Amino acid sequence: MSSLTPQERRALIGEAEKANVSGRATALTAISTLRPWGVALNRAFFFLSPYAPFLHTKLKKLSFIHFARWVIVDSLRGEDLEHTHQFFESNFNGTWSQYIDAFSYVVPRELGATFGVSYGWPGPVPAAPFKSFITRHEYTASHFYCAYPQATTTMILSSLEVKKRLADLRVRARDMDAAEFDEAWNEFLTEVQHHL
Repeated sequence: MSSLTPQERRALIGEAEKANVSGRATALTAISTLRPWGVALNRAFFFLSPYAPFLHTKLKKLSFIHFARWVIVDSLRGEDLEHTHQFFESNFNGTWSQYIDAFSYVVPRELGATFGVSYGWPGPVPAAPFKSFITRHEYTASHFYCAYPQATTTMILSSLEVKKRLADLRVRARDMDAAEFDEAWNEFLTEVQHHL
């Protein structure tokens, strides 16, 4: 893949984007080979990550990510592999290029912690070499699931917040007269208008 011209690489990225898109959701699947010394580091990083929220605080702020996970693969169907690999998959809103740019510039340290132990890792910044790295390791998703492909993660979170606040208003409205409900309704609309 490294012998491809920039035009050929862009064409491949474009084809992968089309195959991996469902509504507003895009899938990314990449498999990289880990350096032997990096396997233990990534295992420790992935084990400690749930207990150290500061490790993924910035990732959670990237509100366009539906889902992301990393898996260390030592064997397939019970057969040991010659090298240990890292399987990464994610679903997100926006284009492939926007997603890689965001990872590259917003969470470069976190990116280095997960991909930095892979062979051929160019570093997160500038984004162009990182995009080439992902292109070399990316596979078209044969299947991915998105419950609401026509909605962004921000739209889904906003809908859930409106639903919660409306349920609260319904409970409080049982004991209100018309004037009190009118005031509560206007207050509700004011509070949730940025979610609508």
